[in-house]
Amino acid sequence: MASAGSHQFSRSDIDDSLAAAKNLTAQILGDSARIYPAQTQSGTYKGRIIAETDQHLIQRLSPQTAIAHAKQLLDPTPQVGQNVAIAYVNESGRVKEIQDRAKTRELVR
Repeated sequence: MASAGSHQFSRSDIDDSLAAAKNLTAQILGDSARIYPAQTQSGTYKGRIIAETDQHLIQRLSPQTAIAHAKQLLDPTPQVGQNVAIAYVNESGRVKEIQDRAKTRELVR
């Protein structure tokens, strides 16, 4: 078992977390929803964080599709409910918050 400060997880810990992510995705988006692991060599994902497990954040990409992101690869770690863009380069995910359009208009002077 990994200690709280460690980034090393066993394969079974990761598999358990992904199984939990799949179950949460089905509960939130419906039984026909699909969840995929993030492509961490390169890839950009945009959408709201809808749930989390011990080791993963679940990001909704479309009404029926979600992505599981390993928390230890993200900087900073977004919170459930945040609308974010996560861009991966070489196993590291940079997180940027996406302003909702209504909020963006309010900020423009």
